[in-house]
Amino acid sequence: MSDSSKVLFDRRTRLRPSSENRHEAVDRIIWGLKDYGVINRSSEVTTLNEIVSSDVFVSPNVAMFHYAFELGLKGVNEILTGDEQGWKNFALGASYAFWGQVGNRCSRITAGATYSDPMSAGDVPTFYWLFAMTSCPEKIARPWGHYFYNMFAQQGIKNDIGDNPMFHFCQLLLKSYCERRWFGQEKVGAELEGFAPLLRSIDTELWESALLSYCDYRLSRAYEFPNAEALKAKPGAGYFFNRQWFAIFPLELLALKNLYESLAGGALDLQIEHPLLRLPLICAPRIVELPQDELLQKLIARSMANYGDLWQPYSLIDLIA
Repeated sequence: MSDSSKVLFDRRTRLRPSSENRHEAVDRIIWGLKDYGVINRSSEVTTLNEIVSSDVFVSPNVAMFHYAFELGLKGVNEILTGDEQGWKNFALGASYAFWGQVGNRCSRITAGATYSDPMSAGDVPTFYWLFAMTSCPEKIARPWGHYFYNMFAQQGIKNDIGDNPMFHFCQLLLKSYCERRWFGQEKVGAELEGFAPLLRSIDTELWESALLSYCDYRLSRAYEFPNAEALKAKPGAGYFFNRQWFAIFPLELLALKNLYESLAGGALDLQIEHPLLRLPLICAPRIVELPQDELLQKLIARSMANYGDLWQPYSLIDLIA
């Protein structure tokens, strides 16, 4: 999902993030999100309503992922300004992503597709799964995780992630979560790039400094620099954290903390002096049930009628060995 709708800020005034300008770098992203949220007018609701009213069933999955992304922007902007509606809208975005991937799973079976066949806009449900694993009940996170475990295993989602280190990091979390065992240091390879020092520092005295460095790495990629040491940006490189609100919401750290503490029994402290970890986004609430609005309910009903017995949102598919 890499298009012009993901512009974060005015690139004519590009900034190179550093330890000296972290706050400015974060503030620029927030300003860009706020401005984009004001001017953006989505066509996805129109598309989804047309799908609901059509005489012929058309898979709504991709449009649902796009709308989930826009609900994420709305929710993040509201959370950052203290609006209590923010987490509700963000959770609604997660709900569209969840039900969209349920439909994707059904349409994949119907078409005879494999897990190596591409998933369009798959970066959105991938990032929302990190939220589900952190904040949602097992009945939501686990079937979602099993499906994406297989999509990552056969790389059907790799092109849409478009960022090799992030792909391998998410795959590592999925394997650990679905297999219910914490990964060892031997699983942390060079392909993880900026994630590797962070993962190797877990349960060591280096954790705090590694977390600080990771946040700088993450912020650099939001501005299209390969890492915090790079002097030259790579426009169009497709870095995962360059994608609109993904840039400001470190969901992967919340997921890592949750996974480590539940599987390894340790504790990970995210409270350090970095502006990314001082935002209200870092305090994601527990969600008992993912909300549904009227449009989502109609989309679910239409999909259920079309897919019949294939529509099993809470069933666990077998993991690929």
